[in-house]
Amino acid sequence: MRSEYMKQTQNKAVYRRAGKRNVMKDISTPAGRQAKNRNAEKIAEQKLRKALDHPKDEKGKPVSGHLVTTLAANRLHAVSEHDCEWDFEITSGLFLEKLTYQPWGYATTVASLWDTFLQMVEKANIDSACDFAKFYRRDFKLYVIGHVQRLNLEYSRLPGALKTIEIYIQDNRETNFGVQNDGVRRFLPLDAPPEHPVFVRAGSRLALWLAPEDRRRLIQFGHDEFFKALASKKFKLSPRPKELFTEDTLLNVAPPNGVDLDEIGKAIHSLLALPRYKLER
Repeated sequence: MRSEYMKQTQNKAVYRRAGKRNVMKDISTPAGRQAKNRNAEKIAEQKLRKALDHPKDEKGKPVSGHLVTTLAANRLHAVSEHDCEWDFEITSGLFLEKLTYQPWGYATTVASLWDTFLQMVEKANIDSACDFAKFYRRDFKLYVIGHVQRLNLEYSRLPGALKTIEIYIQDNRETNFGVQNDGVRRFLPLDAPPEHPVFVRAGSRLALWLAPEDRRRLIQFGHDEFFKALASKKFKLSPRPKELFTEDTLLNVAPPNGVDLDEIGKAIHSLLALPRYKLER
């Protein structure tokens, strides 16, 4: 009798009832909410089992629900640690894509770019900054070289970019003329520094943009007066000595400016400030 009574009681479990404030609207009872939660947990467990490729025990039987949750948690933890490489690739790309071509006089060391990048990452997530500093310095330099190549492609499409170099030799004297994309021909001094974006390795020697004496004139006259006097042929540029580069350096490449740095900082913060987890499949 007691068993039959219990069965009848269970069968009479009510999941929905009329609302107190609005009798025309049904609301869930405690039993209904429990049933809804059990169903949601069952669906979640099924999804976890599928994502984990239906784990089984030593006897080949499906593992219990609490073990499925434990396996999923361990997998999530492992993936979150492995995401460091993905984080570096995305954040360094956000930073380096703001490098721009700036001719004549711009020099940026790879070390200074690296330091600026790490400072921005540190503000968002100090753990990521530590990992990047330990493992990704070399990769950062390779990424920089790739972005210099990108700037070279952009430079090659400019009207004033040098398309070809004409070399004339007469009486053992060499004279060079550059032909631009727009067809303009112009004289190129033999000691002219490179005009295109270039990555210079430490230990290389290249001509300076200005000889020391011309640099003093530039400081003395000011930018506008210096080039006016040069155009009016009041003086000629002195021969440019070659400079030894002691660090990996980018020539004719400008780093991100203040506005760009603010945007990059916000993007990096949104990526690294909050923990992100994804299930490995």
